Amino acid sequence: MGALLSQLDKAYYLWRRNNWMLNPKSYFNGYKRAGIKGPIFLLGNQGDGLTLLSRILRRNPGVVSVTGNSAYWAGADEMANVYEPVLGRELSGIRIKAPRHEKLTPPRSWSYACNDLIGEYRCTERDAGDDIALRLRHAIGLAISRYGKNIKTARFVDKSQVYTVKMSFINKLLEDCNPYFILVTRNPYASIYRAATGKAGDMKRYAEYMSLDERMRICMEHWLNSAGCVEEDRRKVPDFMSVSFEELLKSPQTVVKRICDFTGLEYSDDMIPQPHHKLPFGMKYRERWYPLWTNVNEQYLNEIPDEYIEMIYEQCGELAEMHGYSNPKMRVI
Repeated sequence: MGALLSQLDKAYYLWRRNNWMLNPKSYFNGYKRAGIKGPIFLLGNQGDGLTLLSRILRRNPGVVSVTGNSAYWAGADEMANVYEPVLGRELSGIRIKAPRHEKLTPPRSWSYACNDLIGEYRCTERDAGDDIALRLRHAIGLAISRYGKNIKTARFVDKSQVYTVKMSFINKLLEDCNPYFILVTRNPYASIYRAATGKAGDMKRYAEYMSLDERMRICMEHWLNSAGCVEEDRRKVPDFMSVSFEELLKSPQTVVKRICDFTGLEYSDDMIPQPHHKLPFGMKYRERWYPLWTNVNEQYLNEIPDEYIEMIYEQCGELAEMHGYSNPKMRVI
């Protein structure tokens, strides 16, 4: 893609992301009565496969997101960021309305759930209130009203990662809408090291004044607290499932069929990345589609020093094993 076309592509992405702000009705609760049936929330950490799964689901003609429907299936898809001005801090807080911290500056992707900040972001069913529910329903209704091909049956899909520490909260706010929650996991020995070494945007910035040891500590805390919140909340919601990024890459049809069976979406092979698919204009991370690479963890597992493996194992090993991820040093070769 040439320089000019690349700039136009970026500009269109931002236009699709932000054009809702130009409509005065977007700031009032006029969309709260839109039919919200079975919204789907993808949970997990940045870089752990949520973008790929979100795009797959958004190719379904019955699905909408905050920036489009199946005609534009690769735009921004995090309500907590896109609709932050109308959602309030309880439902956003990653960028504009982020809690202040001397060192851990926003925007945040791998630090909002660290020990210093988790108390600012964690919400449970006990924190739910009618005013917050009204804001959330308005935002989802806004997306359905704008992009639903049939607003009575449209299914809303979102991947606001910060909702990973708010699952029972979101469920309570939407309890009569039958929300679905899907956790996407990735090998934490690869994922944590990947984030700490700069693939996470906040960690890349923090590297200017934090050592790698400090960044590893923050990322481990973030992973552990996020996983702990999910483990606590999963027993409080009726519709929860977990899939692994690795399995999605290895057997996409099988995993997506399971998800469709779980959520009631109609499955189509065309949802799965194909070589003939034309990528939409106005799209970030164009490489996150076809082909699917099954060796995404290999680089990080080969590079991570033994002392960091031990640190992750000591801090996160128990929860990691619950998700099927063992200490890579203990594998039989």
